[in-house]
Amino acid sequence: MNSKLLSEIDNPEVLLAAGAKELAGATVATEHEAIWKELGGEEPVPVINQAEVIRANLRASCKHEAFKVLVLGLCAGLRRGEIDSLLWSQVNLKESHIVVKATDCFSPKSNSIRKVPIDAEFVRLLKQWNTKSTGRFVVEGVVPKIESDSHHHRAGRAHAELIQWLHAKGLTARTPLHSLRMEFGSVVCQKACVYGASRLLRRANIAIS
Repeated sequence: MNSKLLSEIDNPEVLLAAGAKELAGATVATEHEAIWKELGGEEPVPVINQAEVIRANLRASCKHEAFKVLVLGLCAGLRRGEIDSLLWSQVNLKESHIVVKATDCFSPKSNSIRKVPIDAEFVRLLKQWNTKSTGRFVVEGVVPKIESDSHHHRAGRAHAELIQWLHAKGLTARTPLHSLRMEFGSVVCQKACVYGASRLLRRANIAIS
């Protein structure tokens, strides 16, 4: 295990709590204010118009999806490609596990089927995501390019948003999403329990509106 890589995440609970507030908690109002300040505007923030509503809503939605990537990487140890192509049909809420396997739009590194156990709090969060889902993928994005030879992530905007956010939190790794997976492995080893990482959700006291 690369201790230098793991040391970048000093406290996973704090990171998750920050993600719940700043990513999952993003709203049209908070993003409108952020955009205004980024453009050099001063208080008070002007009343939002329809065009600004659309822009702010897109930014908030992207952050919501970025939070999903954060949780799936840090609390389930999934790889970037596994997160990007994860289907709701791979999430077994009744038996509390996620199945990583080959699908019509994803080929894992090996032909083996892997089950990732998740606890009740993780299941609760997934249920909330599922009720708001508009398609078959857990993380919203574009239509996958199944026959494309190029490297393609259908939820690339969510991944990019999270990478930017993680860098702002002090992670300097070239592939910060891989850092989440490594931290998951570290937590599981430390706790000697397959449910150890997903318990971070409960400890972070995450509430999703």
